[in-house]
Amino acid sequence: MLNAHRLPGERTRFLKLRSPPSITCFFAGRPRRYQQTVTNSVRPSCGAAMEAGQRLGLRLTIPQGCEPNAPLVVVLGWYGAQDRHVAKYTSLLEKEGYPSVRGVLPGPAVFSPLPLPRRRFATTLLEYLAAVDPPGERRLVFYAFSNGGAFVLEQVDQLLRRGPGYAPLAARVAGCILDSAPCYMHPLVGAAAMGQGRSLLMRVLATALFFLLALVGLITSPLRPQRFWCSMRDLRLGSRSLYIYSEDDPLCDAARLDQLIASRRAAGANVSALRWQRSQHVAHLLQHYKEYTAALFGFLRGLPQ
Repeated sequence: MLNAHRLPGERTRFLKLRSPPSITCFFAGRPRRYQQTVTNSVRPSCGAAMEAGQRLGLRLTIPQGCEPNAPLVVVLGWYGAQDRHVAKYTSLLEKEGYPSVRGVLPGPAVFSPLPLPRRRFATTLLEYLAAVDPPGERRLVFYAFSNGGAFVLEQVDQLLRRGPGYAPLAARVAGCILDSAPCYMHPLVGAAAMGQGRSLLMRVLATALFFLLALVGLITSPLRPQRFWCSMRDLRLGSRSLYIYSEDDPLCDAARLDQLIASRRAAGANVSALRWQRSQHVAHLLQHYKEYTAALFGFLRGLPQ
């Protein structure tokens, strides 16, 4: 969805990071500097990891007077979102005292028939998260929108499970929030997503490009939709999950998502859901502000310490 999001009374403060001469912990009442290197097999250095994250468009926002036990919320935008769109959500989090990191998976990586671009983004993201909090004092919550965010969650989950060097980060993950996600990968839905908000000519070209990429995907990864859905069903990012979606969303198959949530609950996962009959894809906050914010901050406040 390409339209800008507007929230009442929004104000966002961005903290631009530069490579420091010594490692900085950004989450104390005032910055604490560590003159010796903090070892972590996930990343070569905090400065390099932060620079790589900035080049990828990752942004850190820290509220003034941030509480030491407030989790760091990692906001992953939808396909077509610009930074200013995702910043509406981090501004909302900032007002409630939650620090955040935000980013958007680039469009070519979203629709790539190969997983490597998505894996690279997830790897850079994890290195950035380790760098902005070297002592590892903050819990992490992933907050993903549509499949642009869910594709990153898929890769993050795999890296945290399979990479022994990521064990310290994996232990910090407290939960995840999925807004309009995951979307079952129906071919026509993917084509519609690629052409969302564009002119008729651009929609036609985008649809042709999508099916060309889908054809390549059938050769390189013929079971991609099924594997993605299994990854979302078996997601292990923290002890709690919150799904926010609607019945009439043309891009997010609510019936499929209902089944996935039921399957996760049957397997013992602690899953909450907020479901409307009518609401727009990745625009639930705008249309159901009070319900949405109550569920969002109720979830964050209810996370285990």
